[in-house]
Amino acid sequence: MSREKPEVIYARVADIDTSWMGTFNTDMIGGFMQNGISVRVIPERKGPEGYRPKDVFDHKLRVLESFSQMDISDEDTLFVSCPLRCALDQLVWVSEVVKQRKPLVACYSLTGTFIKEDWITVFTPWVRHLERMWYEKSDLIFVPTEYYKQAMLQDGYNEDKIFVVGAPVDSKKISTNEEPRDKNLIVFNHRLNGDKKPAYFLRLVEDLSTQFPQLKFGISTNLNESDFWSTMDQDLAVSLKDALAKFTSLRIIFNPSRDEYFSLLNQAYLAPCFATHETFGFSVAESLAAGCLPVVPARLTYPELVDGDEDLMCTSTGDLEVDYQAALKKMIYFIQNPQLGGKKSLEVRSYVNRFSPVNVVGRILDILNKHSRKEVKYGDS
Repeated sequence: MSREKPEVIYARVADIDTSWMGTFNTDMIGGFMQNGISVRVIPERKGPEGYRPKDVFDHKLRVLESFSQMDISDEDTLFVSCPLRCALDQLVWVSEVVKQRKPLVACYSLTGTFIKEDWITVFTPWVRHLERMWYEKSDLIFVPTEYYKQAMLQDGYNEDKIFVVGAPVDSKKISTNEEPRDKNLIVFNHRLNGDKKPAYFLRLVEDLSTQFPQLKFGISTNLNESDFWSTMDQDLAVSLKDALAKFTSLRIIFNPSRDEYFSLLNQAYLAPCFATHETFGFSVAESLAAGCLPVVPARLTYPELVDGDEDLMCTSTGDLEVDYQAALKKMIYFIQNPQLGGKKSLEVRSYVNRFSPVNVVGRILDILNKHSRKEVKYGDS
């Protein structure tokens, strides 16, 4: 007999919503709603938030206040959205939860100290201890990829409570048929941090420009010009300024809105990636959804993201120089064979269908249903 579906209490515990975290939360909440689930989001947003320390503090305070002022029913599910890292304030509000009648606590996370390549979470040993306490307090742990799950298992976590569900990518918002594909446009749509290896993109510009003078290269960012330069590693800034002066084909593309960024991906042909850390790879998934071909290393989460497509994957030997040469060769192949790239562009859009918000949340709800013994089927897959 069908039962009434429980309410999901969706806790947004990230410090503030950056553009991608805002998209992540919007898509995840939308996935719950598309599955017919009543969602209560805490804390409520009281206006747009920036990056000022006061904004961060005010948000943390509202998180704690939200838990201290509410009563969570046994019939409800507390779904914790933790797209970045474990922090002290999160541990505090976990203690607030367990003081109440215990609901089913499900945690979704995109990073952790057990990901050895992750520069975000390796500050101090106490972060690792708090994180383990956090996960141990959770009944279920949802992760985006098998790579992530295996990293947790190697760190001694309980396999029975870890489930791979993907991450929400709303391809309907990303993919358009309005933009003509520019077979000469190559973009770098990753953070300019060390783990994304942006220096290899600058090298790619130099290696390809002489052989293919028609090519155009763009570095995409959602930062304004001042923040773009001030937050960059100074050695990289010097290299980038030198490259901009040397190659007129290279430019910085400022995309203040997600729509402008998606429009760029729908125009671009290739999006190379050289990263040495990634637990999901939103930039690659967004490229796929837009039909922009990502050329990725065969490591981390990328084989899962591109559905094992060897046309898009390059050798991953552990030697970044060897791997770069493999990527360069793959890029040249696509540049010299635009007709094949055109067919592949249509094919790769389907790779992200399994990450639609309704399907990702559908998997989550099916697992919650199994643990709460409610016989309700969710999602399309």
